[in-house]
Amino acid sequence: MSLQDSVRRSCVPPMRRRSTSVSLRRGTGYTLTVVALPVLLGVAALAVDLGLMSVAAERVQHVADLAALAGATRGTDETGAVVLADETASSNNAVSNRQVDIVVTTYGPGQEVPGYRSLGLREHVTDVVATTRFDFAFARIFGLEAATITRHSAALCEVWRNRLADGFIFAGETDPAVTGVYVEGSRCSFNGSIHSNTCMSLNGSTMTVNGDIHYRNRFEQGGPSFAHTGSLIPTPISSYPIDVTWSDFDRGTWDYQVACINIRNAGVTLPSGRWHVLGDMIVNGTGFSCHDSLFVVEGRIYINCSAPVLDRVTLVARNDIYFNGADGRFSPYLNDIFAFTPLASRTNTIFVNAARCFASGIMFAPEGNICFNGSSEITYEVGLVGRTIGLEGSDSVHMGPVSAHTSDETSRAKLVL
Repeated sequence: MSLQDSVRRSCVPPMRRRSTSVSLRRGTGYTLTVVALPVLLGVAALAVDLGLMSVAAERVQHVADLAALAGATRGTDETGAVVLADETASSNNAVSNRQVDIVVTTYGPGQEVPGYRSLGLREHVTDVVATTRFDFAFARIFGLEAATITRHSAALCEVWRNRLADGFIFAGETDPAVTGVYVEGSRCSFNGSIHSNTCMSLNGSTMTVNGDIHYRNRFEQGGPSFAHTGSLIPTPISSYPIDVTWSDFDRGTWDYQVACINIRNAGVTLPSGRWHVLGDMIVNGTGFSCHDSLFVVEGRIYINCSAPVLDRVTLVARNDIYFNGADGRFSPYLNDIFAFTPLASRTNTIFVNAARCFASGIMFAPEGNICFNGSSEITYEVGLVGRTIGLEGSDSVHMGPVSAHTSDETSRAKLVL
């Protein structure tokens, strides 16, 4: 071999010597791509089906929730609950291309709801199991034809009687020697009926009653410029127009359980929730506030402050309930009850001493006395139901709770499962 040929051979580029191995790798890559492509496409198709299935499942849950809530609004009418739940599901099917079938089960007081708990005396649950068939579009390449989507929902309804109608002051005392309803004050207005199972006494100048006066045994009226636009009706003994008891409140899971509440500073706000107080609840200080809360107090409730704000709050105490202060605002949280005590007492079981306040809801003392003492344009949308009722003070407007004018049976439905 000549020197020229040796030089020529040694100058051959290295890449030309590796071209065979590069081609082999490229061939292997093409082969892997061809083999993996159907798998990748299948995974992508399955992901699309799973996404569509997730959307379908949300719709099934939506129908289950709507049907359960609709049924729960029927309260004690279990047959009506099933019918209304079915109608709700059918209405939703009418506007969708997906058929959702439901099975409705109702539960009443004392029954155990699977996955929830036993129901209280006024509780009713509408339970809905909703299903639909989901046909796969792309996952058929894996042999998957269809799947059944199942979702569950349950709605709870609390039912209580409210037969106040247009009568919002009701005294249950039957002793003919006792005055069941006693009013003392000038320029007071009552926009609703007043009932006493025994005697009634209305004293004050420029007093107006726009409603019927129901009394038994004796009726007395004193003071000039008395205006009455209803009827004066002797009445037999009637039962209380509402029927809540201690057990309606003292149950469930507590958000806060404390030995007592003793507030002495101004501007204190308690957190919202269900409170169980083993002792007394005592509040002293300006500007106390709380909202969306239930307080079940084993002792007494004593709120002594100006400008208190208790929005959507229900106060329940085994002992007396006392309010003292001006410029307050009060409204109920549960069962339209603002204050309730089962205390048996002929003294002031629920006592309100206030001016320039607005209050709504029902105060209920089935075994005791309710006393309102205040003036200066107090406006009450309050139902007063107790053994005896006393109102003292001028320039007050008593209207009764709005809910008392709507229905005999009130319910509030909420999802629980």
